[in-house]
Amino acid sequence: MFSSTRDVSSPPMPTAKTKRMFFADTTRTMSPAAFLKLTVGVAIGLASLIVVVNITLDIYGLFRSAEGRDLPVYHNERVAKYLMSYRYIPENFNTIVIGTSLSANLNLSSYFDGTDFRVYNASVMGANVSELTPILKNCLDGGVRNVILCVSPYMIKNSGGKEVELNEKLYYSALGSKNLIETYVVAGLRYFNVLPSKYPKGQIDGNGVNRFESFYSGGSVEEKIQLVLRKEGNENFALDEKAVNELKNLFLMLEEKNVQYLVYFHPVPVEFYQGKREQYESFERKVKALLPDESRLINLNDSQYSFFTDNHTNYIDHGHLSPQGARTISKILSDRLQHGAGQYASRVVDNGSSTD
Repeated sequence: MFSSTRDVSSPPMPTAKTKRMFFADTTRTMSPAAFLKLTVGVAIGLASLIVVVNITLDIYGLFRSAEGRDLPVYHNERVAKYLMSYRYIPENFNTIVIGTSLSANLNLSSYFDGTDFRVYNASVMGANVSELTPILKNCLDGGVRNVILCVSPYMIKNSGGKEVELNEKLYYSALGSKNLIETYVVAGLRYFNVLPSKYPKGQIDGNGVNRFESFYSGGSVEEKIQLVLRKEGNENFALDEKAVNELKNLFLMLEEKNVQYLVYFHPVPVEFYQGKREQYESFERKVKALLPDESRLINLNDSQYSFFTDNHTNYIDHGHLSPQGARTISKILSDRLQHGAGQYASRVVDNGSSTD
C-alpha cells in the first residue's frame, strides 16, 4: 500500500489570491469607523517612517550635532544653504563669504591654513539681498564672527523670495517634502555620475564652494562683454528701493553683532566697467552712503586692481570669475581679512571668543 507524503495536518500555504480575498473580506466586514482608523494608522506609520529616515540621513545637519560633518549641497542651493545656516555652518565654520553667483566660486580655505579662520562660502546663485539676509542672520546667531560680503547691483535689483520664502517654516521641510525627494534624486544622479553636464559630481562641496564654471563655457570673454554692453547700453542699473533699504539693515546688523566684516565691490572687466562707468559710480555712491564704516569697503574696480580687471583670463564672461580669477580674489580678500578691517583689526574670532 502506498502512503501519501503530504502532511494532511499542515494547512496549505496562503497564495497571493487568498491574501487579497482575506483582505477584501476583512475590509468588507469593517465598519466605516474601523476602516478609517486603519487607513489613518497606516498613513501615520508611513509618515513616521519617512520622518525617521530623513532625520537619520539629516543631509542639512539640522537634527543632530553637525560638528565635523562634511555636507555638500546636492540640489536647490537656496534652500540647502538656508537650512545649513541653522547648525552645519556655525558648528563647523567661524567665517563666511556671502553674495550672489559673482562670489559663489571663491575658496578662501587654503589661504587660512594655520590660522583660526574656518571659511564657508554661503553665496547663492541668483540670490538677492532678501534671500541672503536670513542666511547671514542664522549664521551670526549661531556664532559666525567674520563675514566677507560681495556687493553688486544684481543683489539689489529686486526684493523678496524668488523661488521660496526663506523662513522658519522651511525648517520643517527637511522632515519630508517635495524638495527633499528631488534632492535625494539629484544626489543619486551626482553620485553615480548620471547627466554630468547638468548635475556634475561635487559641484558644491562641504565648504559651500560652487564650481559652476562649466555652465558658462562657450564663446570668448570679449564677445560676451560686448554682447551685454550692446543689450544693456547706457541703461541705469535697476535698483529696488526696498532691496536698498534691506541692504542698509544688513549693514546695521553686522555692526550690531560686533563682527569683523569686509564689504567689497565685485571686480568686472575694465572695458565693461568703463562702458557703464556712470552707472557703476552711481551704484557705488549709494552703497557707500548706506555703509556705517567705509573703512570696511574694498573697491576691486579701483585702478590699483587693474592688473586683475585688465586680464580676461580672470573671467568666464562679463563678471563671473574663472578658477584663476577666483583664486586671485580669494587671496586678496583673505589677506585683507587676516590683517583686519576697521576697528576690529586685531580680532580673530572663533565662534564667540576672540584674541582680544
